[in-house]
Amino acid sequence: MTVDRRLSAPFPDQDDSKPFLVVLTICNVILALAALGLCGSGLYCLLLAQDVKGTIELLTDMPLVMVAYIIMLLGAISAVACFAGFYGAYTENDKHRRIGLYSFLFFVFSSFLILLCMSIFLYLYGTKQVLNDIVKDTWFEEGQQPLQKRLDYQDYFKCCGWETPFDSRASGYNTPCPRSNPEACLDATLDFFEANFLPLSLFGLVLGVCQFLAVVATVLVLRIKKKMFDDFETFEF
Repeated sequence: MTVDRRLSAPFPDQDDSKPFLVVLTICNVILALAALGLCGSGLYCLLLAQDVKGTIELLTDMPLVMVAYIIMLLGAISAVACFAGFYGAYTENDKHRRIGLYSFLFFVFSSFLILLCMSIFLYLYGTKQVLNDIVKDTWFEEGQQPLQKRLDYQDYFKCCGWETPFDSRASGYNTPCPRSNPEACLDATLDFFEANFLPLSLFGLVLGVCQFLAVVATVLVLRIKKKMFDDFETFEF
């Protein structure tokens, strides 16, 4: 015999949903704050990248501005997705709840994938190999215009030379260095990236991992909740 337990017991979508709502709310609040923090960090790096692009011509081939824009956008999308998840958790409308939760899962997972790629790209930009590929050949060009590019680079990073402080003073390059005991520009650029862009890259990676874990946890909770609903809906004896 099958009995519909909804006629004699509390419907599971009420009291039994409270732990689920609490967990989802905590996850949404933490992720939303982290996403807003990512937006702020992305804005700072965007302003810095625009300053670098406008001042140092030798780094114009490095798409820092584009990456900063994408990271800011991903932070905003993640924050909106967290709001959708929060709304989906607390709305009484079943249709709106499904739309909110599915939107949360879709946008957070999509943001995770793109954010992971952008963070890895941003991390790789601050490596010797990438900097040498972008800068080294154009650094050692002869002529007045390449000389001015080197001077602008040295003035911005307070450095001299590329791999060593003296490698661009030779005949044909004739790049003066008014600084005493200067740092090589390759090392100075690496330090600059490590101080300004590496934290954003690591922040993005950590947030991306947290987003992935939040999606997995939400799916598991939804599956458990559905199983509870199915077991509670009918009871055979």
